[in-house]
Amino acid sequence: MKNKFDNIRNHESLFTFKGQYSSLEIPTERKNLNNHSKLSDKIQIVDFVNMDDEQYDDVTNYRNSEGLQLLIRAVHQNSQKFKSVLQRVYQKMDIRQTSLLYALIISLRRKAFLQSLNQLEIKDGYLIKIQDTESFGEIAKHAAKMYFYLHIKYEDIYDLLQIQNFEMIKLMLKYKVIVEYHKQQLHRRNFDFAKRKSFSLVQIPVGIPDQTKNEKFEKIFKTSDIIENILTIFIQHNYNHSALQDRILSVIKNLQDQLDYQRIIRVCWDNKLKNLLDFVIDQPFIEETIKKDFTIESINYYLQINQLDQCAIIIKDFRQYLKGKESQALDYIIYSFKTPSFMEFKIFLISQLFDYLKYRQVDQIMNEIEANLDDQTSIALFSQNLNPIKIGMSLIDLMFRIQNKFKIATFRTDKINGLLEEQIQKIIKDIQNSDELKYLLKQKDLLGNDSLYYMSLHNVYSILDTKSTDRIIQDFWKILDGDHSHISKQEYEEIGVKYRYYMFQAGEYIYTAMIVSILMLSYPIRMFQTWLFARFLNRKYVMLKAINLIEIGYTICALLWLYKYAETTGFIDDPHEFDRGFDKNTLFVHNQIEEINFGTFRFDILISVQTGFMWLKVMLLLKLTRSFGPLLKIIERMIQDFMYFTVIWGINLAFFTFMGMLLFTEIPLFQRSLYGKIYQIFFLIVNLILLINLMIAILSTTFSDLHNLQLALYYDEIIEAIPQYKYDKVYGSLICGTPPVNIIMLPFTVVYLLFKDIDKLTKINSMLVKIAYAPNIFVLTPIFMIGNIFFIPFGYLCGTFALIRQLCRDRSKALSKALLEIVLFIIFAPIVLIASQLTDIFVFLKHLFSRRNEKLSHFQKPCISKSVVQKIYLMAQDMVKKNKDFLSQVQLVKELRDTLGIENDIMHLIYGDSLAKQEENERIRETETIKINPIKSKDESLIDLKIFNTIKCVIKNCTNENGLTNVKLLHTLLQEVQQKINIQKKQHPFILNLKKTLRLSPSKLNKSTSNIQGDNSKIKMKRRNQNQFISFQKKLMVEFSFSNPNRVIQSLKDVQNEMALKNQKILNDLTRTTELILKFQRSKSQSTTLTNIKNSYHRNYGNQETVLGVQEEDFIIPQIKINNQTEESHVINVLLISIVEELMG
Repeated sequence: MKNKFDNIRNHESLFTFKGQYSSLEIPTERKNLNNHSKLSDKIQIVDFVNMDDEQYDDVTNYRNSEGLQLLIRAVHQNSQKFKSVLQRVYQKMDIRQTSLLYALIISLRRKAFLQSLNQLEIKDGYLIKIQDTESFGEIAKHAAKMYFYLHIKYEDIYDLLQIQNFEMIKLMLKYKVIVEYHKQQLHRRNFDFAKRKSFSLVQIPVGIPDQTKNEKFEKIFKTSDIIENILTIFIQHNYNHSALQDRILSVIKNLQDQLDYQRIIRVCWDNKLKNLLDFVIDQPFIEETIKKDFTIESINYYLQINQLDQCAIIIKDFRQYLKGKESQALDYIIYSFKTPSFMEFKIFLISQLFDYLKYRQVDQIMNEIEANLDDQTSIALFSQNLNPIKIGMSLIDLMFRIQNKFKIATFRTDKINGLLEEQIQKIIKDIQNSDELKYLLKQKDLLGNDSLYYMSLHNVYSILDTKSTDRIIQDFWKILDGDHSHISKQEYEEIGVKYRYYMFQAGEYIYTAMIVSILMLSYPIRMFQTWLFARFLNRKYVMLKAINLIEIGYTICALLWLYKYAETTGFIDDPHEFDRGFDKNTLFVHNQIEEINFGTFRFDILISVQTGFMWLKVMLLLKLTRSFGPLLKIIERMIQDFMYFTVIWGINLAFFTFMGMLLFTEIPLFQRSLYGKIYQIFFLIVNLILLINLMIAILSTTFSDLHNLQLALYYDEIIEAIPQYKYDKVYGSLICGTPPVNIIMLPFTVVYLLFKDIDKLTKINSMLVKIAYAPNIFVLTPIFMIGNIFFIPFGYLCGTFALIRQLCRDRSKALSKALLEIVLFIIFAPIVLIASQLTDIFVFLKHLFSRRNEKLSHFQKPCISKSVVQKIYLMAQDMVKKNKDFLSQVQLVKELRDTLGIENDIMHLIYGDSLAKQEENERIRETETIKINPIKSKDESLIDLKIFNTIKCVIKNCTNENGLTNVKLLHTLLQEVQQKINIQKKQHPFILNLKKTLRLSPSKLNKSTSNIQGDNSKIKMKRRNQNQFISFQKKLMVEFSFSNPNRVIQSLKDVQNEMALKNQKILNDLTRTTELILKFQRSKSQSTTLTNIKNSYHRNYGNQETVLGVQEEDFIIPQIKINNQTEESHVINVLLISIVEELMG
């Protein structure tokens, strides 16, 4: 800085006394001079120096800082020496020191010292003229740091622009220099950005300025001020437009970091420079971020001045410069929704950036639209736009698009759409001229869609509630050919082709769905067939079940669908150009769409309800599964309980309703708030506490009760379904057909209603069962054939490998023969395998209709015969007559074995008939006429053994733990069997007259009766009675073989009670045994005493008979008692052993 000052020393000084005008101002209010500066609470140093009239002295010894230190100390101490020190050192101070001194004095409020400095000025205008950037930077920097503003004259800034010195201008922009304007230098539109120079300041002027000469303004210096001045000068002098652009681009290029975009755009727009953004974006030297900022701020400014067409152009042409700033652009657009005008443009702008929309912005949009739809502001929304119907439909479309993107906003969008539809409907109702309404509906928005398009897209035709609506729509479609000027003829034809393609495709889909619905009708038909089957056989069938009600509802929907399809013969209105040539399926779709639009028939609701019934049916089919069946049963019970609860709730609701109607009437007495509070509290207590908890308790109780019975609920459904679907030989074809094959069996239901002959119905049933099974055969047979053909190569290879392995193991066969056999097998085996396909198919089809197929179950019914049962019955009857209620099982089985000749059967199975036995039988047959029983075959002997084992099991089931058979119980079971047979004979009267027939087997009986010519109903009745009686006998014998009284007794016996009785018995036995032991010990001691007396007597007295009156008999009696005591000791031992065995057992 020293060198710089030395160079200019001979010309001008930095400091001078007595300037033209100089003042130092202290603001009395802590307030910024204008609203554009962030540097509030600063003190200003104002310098307006006329460099031409000033007299300057040389600068002497400015390096000396000792004097400055004295000045600073004097300022801090508020010393009176300040003036004398200042006069001595002020000429040695540089610019920085001077600015520091000023800042210190002003900050400490030393007004007296300011009077000593009132002739000293900072001549920054001089620094600008000499382009002393470094010195100016020092002043500006310390002005910002020391909290005072630096004022510059605008003429100096313009000089810098002329010489293209942007460095000093950057410093002015950086440190927010305040520029002073004269009134004639300000553009008229810019008074909002400037402020008159304030005179509410404490001023210490040198002289008295002329305030009326030129009114002055001051403002913070910005880049937009430069551009504004350039535009003003060029407009005033009518300079070249390209030169103007070059000058503005030069400012933007050199001041890129100090651009105030919105003000620049405003200044250019006010000065008719509307293509600023175009030539800014076209310049490659301008950074990408600058271009993006100009783009986004242009949109913001144009939205503020309602130039929305410019916004649409910017979004269309400069979309790439909005990348990353879409959300900011949407914020500006959404903010403009506060005003209801130009709504069509705003919706269009939102649509262009819809993919970048966030829920925060959606919420703001809906808030603004709801505010505009208020009763007071809705008038402005529809009145300040050109076409209110189009605006309303565009807003409805915007709400639907928001709803599709943000599902959480569904409730609010539905509410807004409802308000919009209500307002539009009111507007349309007041339009009496249909041509005017038609014209308004035909107008397209900026997206190219009209109101009718949005109505059809979102199904809001309900707003067209006028008499001329139908004619409007018809006329609209009629003139559509001449009203597609916005698209080319080729595009119009392409739209028609797509329309016809989608219509034909929809027709195919609807026809396929209808066929599926028809096939699904087989389930309701099966329900009817099951009901008819149960009615014929007097079986239980509950019609009012959930699955049946769903089937009925599904049937109604399907039949209504078929009816609407059948009545489709032509168009319900005049067809359009593209509607000609439709087939019936496409015509049906077209008519249903029209009926939905007109509101005459809602086919969409019909098909949705039918689909719902279908899925409900799938859910209820799970009732027969172990996992879901009990849960569905519990839900069903809960629904029943809830229905009972609704009765109580309905009565309670009626009670409170009528109570409220009577209490809160027009009587003034009841208008007090106390009654309402009591009523509300009582209502809440009853409903929210009592009834809700009651419902929860009911459902919880139901669940807890049934949850433990899940298995029982599952088997309940199974057991209930078994009688409904159990096959019958007469009516079984009604339920044999599986859906959808059972539809074929529906016409044959009439046969069962017309014919009553059981034999004929049985034959018809057999034929219908084959018909019902035929579709399964057509499906299974090809699968069987394909599987056979597929496995032929594998069978061939496996057979060849097995043959080779077998021949290798067989060492006895010659090698040549083995090779020959292998070669023949390899050659002829494929031929045999292919030819065997015919036999395989024949056997497969034969077994499909054969009833004599082995069952997959390993369970075998017990073998028993009526004759054996009759024999054991007679045996049991004889024993009961002899009062033998119990008999040893071994003895009873032995008698039965002898009666049935089981030993002979065993010998016959082991050794067979000897030759001598056979010759003897032959000789007896030739010589005598005695009837000889034929020789049994091994199969018959084996059957006799099976029958014997079955009877033995029954006897065992009637035997107790001690091996004693309860003959009386066995006789009772056999007697029950005999009586049931007698009852069946009474129910089949022809059995009594067909003793001979009873001996015949059913096959022989059918063969013998088939030879009878004519329709003999009596013979048919006999044959039927015979078959039924034989079937009953078989079932009764099997039932008898399964009888197990011991198992029943064991199942019903109370285990705890049984154990208590057993323990009581053991206790009693122990007590009795103890008593016997004590008794035995007493008897034994008494006998020992008598024996000793007797021995002493014989020893002392010899054989005398009496001693002291004691006779010999008295010595004999105790011996007898001793013998008795011996027996008692034996009994005691037996009891002890039995007790120990029971305890061990």
